[in-house]
Amino acid sequence: MKSGPEIKSVSSNGRGKRYNQEFQKEAVRLLEAGRPVAQLARELGVSTWSLGQWKKPHGAGRAESAPVRRSLKGSAEGGASAVALADQVARLQAELRTVTRQREIFKKALAILSQDLSLSLT
Repeated sequence: MKSGPEIKSVSSNGRGKRYNQEFQKEAVRLLEAGRPVAQLARELGVSTWSLGQWKKPHGAGRAESAPVRRSLKGSAEGGASAVALADQVARLQAELRTVTRQREIFKKALAILSQDLSLSLT
């Protein structure tokens, strides 16, 4: 059963993580779709330098860089790609920030209205 891009573990020389080609290609595709480098690097758990290095062999204008279309639900075998999941997490985090901000505004408005009501009753 295929699950999304796999992350190869730390090499024996201890130099860091090794990511497979599919993961790198999808990261570059998101980068070229307009995602900010720092945000994408943070979401994927990689360095901005790595993204820049991956863009060289996998970026636009390369023969093998056809766009990859993926559903957030994953492949037919039931696995979702790590990049698609990171994209969904980022979208949900943004929505959570918006709803949290709205809740704080409502709480402040309720406090103000409660004070006005208590002043008018006394």
